[in-house]
Amino acid sequence: MREATAHGEGPGAGSAFILSASSSPDSLAMWRLYGGVKESYAIGLDPAQPLVALAREDVDLRPDRDGEVHLRRHGWQPVRYRREMQLELVDAALALLGDLAGGPAAPFARRPLDDGTEPELTPALREHLARHLEPFLDALQEALLLVKHEGFADERETRYAVMLLTRPGEASRLVEASLLSYRASAYGIAPYLRLTGTDPDRPDAPVATRPSLLPIRAVAVSPSPNGSEATASVRTLLLSHGHDVPVRRSAIPFRS
Repeated sequence: MREATAHGEGPGAGSAFILSASSSPDSLAMWRLYGGVKESYAIGLDPAQPLVALAREDVDLRPDRDGEVHLRRHGWQPVRYRREMQLELVDAALALLGDLAGGPAAPFARRPLDDGTEPELTPALREHLARHLEPFLDALQEALLLVKHEGFADERETRYAVMLLTRPGEASRLVEASLLSYRASAYGIAPYLRLTGTDPDRPDAPVATRPSLLPIRAVAVSPSPNGSEATASVRTLLLSHGHDVPVRRSAIPFRS
């Protein structure tokens, strides 16, 4: 399993998995929407550090599985709420599509067929399309993942997205099953990917079979009358798991 490449026929069906966060560590709107009525916490992750999908131990990561399942990771990107910023994403994707016509004329020659059927694309054209089309599709995909109605702008959302691309077949199904977990939600049973820090022994691999420390750089504690006690206990908990990071109490006045 590896990052998808731009050569050959691409994978088949794809699913997007999104990890949502906020760029604001102490937002009253976020505490109210997601914090609940008791103590709640905001975990600050280092956006410069990559995350990888966590698979069960029985996953087969042999190189001959490269053609079956691909993971394509999109690093942390801010959500675009304003229309002009959304259009910038689309325009950037379309600019890449324009490169399809920028290559030499020779690759666009079609191979003549004697039986009257539609002519095939030449190998050179297939390679040219793969080289220029995939960046466009990546950019378009990223644009779709980052567009949100401006009414949600107070969330200041940023997203880490992973695309899971599979080809039909038993091998793909087994590898996909080793990656996906499931949980109950308001909309039914929801599949999800577990993310962890990179494996020190395989820092470039998009998949790990054992959990590593998440790149936590700070934790914020919600507005609370018990802020000092909550801060101390969270700090102790983090240290016990190898995270020597600051714990900050919310600066927002508490109201019961």
